[in-house]
Amino acid sequence: MRVKILLLALLLVLLTAIGVFQLWTPNPEPSPVPLPPVRAARVDAFEGDVRAKPRGQVAWFQVRAGQWLSNGDMLMTGPRGSAHLVFVDTATLDVRPDSLLAIESASQDRQREALGVQSGGVQYAGPGREVWTPTGRWFPKPGAAPVLVIRVGKDGATEIRQTAGAGTVRTAAGQTVPLQEGTGLDVDATGRTPGLRTLLPAPQLLAPPDHAEVTFVDPTRATTVLLWREVAGAATYHLVLDETGFFLQPRVDRSAIPGTSVEVEGLPVGTYFWTVSAIGPDGKEGQPSASFRFLVRSHRSGSRPASAPSKSRSADP
Repeated sequence: MRVKILLLALLLVLLTAIGVFQLWTPNPEPSPVPLPPVRAARVDAFEGDVRAKPRGQVAWFQVRAGQWLSNGDMLMTGPRGSAHLVFVDTATLDVRPDSLLAIESASQDRQREALGVQSGGVQYAGPGREVWTPTGRWFPKPGAAPVLVIRVGKDGATEIRQTAGAGTVRTAAGQTVPLQEGTGLDVDATGRTPGLRTLLPAPQLLAPPDHAEVTFVDPTRATTVLLWREVAGAATYHLVLDETGFFLQPRVDRSAIPGTSVEVEGLPVGTYFWTVSAIGPDGKEGQPSASFRFLVRSHRSGSRPASAPSKSRSADP
């Protein structure tokens, strides 16, 4: 009898302890509900191997023209891959080969967006959004219309060229440097920068003039001469020519040009865009020229090919 009473007493004490524990233990916070993907940018054009990885997935998929990327997605270009993206706020992004990007939200309310450049090169133009790299973060100046050229090495070292607009860079080492149009910044792999540098000005393109028509009896056997004005302080020049104004896979991409002209042989009938930038003695590239367009025609055919997409400014990051 005493044993039964003792067991009942122990059971009562145990139940009381469990009740007190549940009463004083706070309820766990509910797990946050994942936010649905929000469209961020459309793949307007691409060349070669360009892959996307949707948020929360492991596999990479080849992109297609017109495909939408959402916040949280990743984008990767191969050695001969490149892409032109258009964001919902009309900003544009040119992605160069061997690049890895992250499109993300800076806050849960989706009011601020950011673009991560983990490696490779991009040119960003349009309404300001933050752009981060492994060694720094660029913040846009309110009201400015920035054009930003960024290159990121495999070790995270970053080169930033502010070719239009203004912003501020905060390096991983804690330095804060304001950028104005026509200035640049180099950040090493440790997140430190020696400071601001002035970019060489953009060359003035001379010939063929914009929207010119160049006629040859046989264009495939002809030579087209591209000419621009000398830039003070330039050691060499970098010329890019392509059938589209996006310069995704340039037909001609020549650097270390010692003079102010280039001869291009055998351009087929078609529309071409070209741009030039000056390179200083330190090997740093300056501001890109405006892109000019010209048309190559055959005197025998007299044919006029359809115009390709145009673009006002371009740089090769």
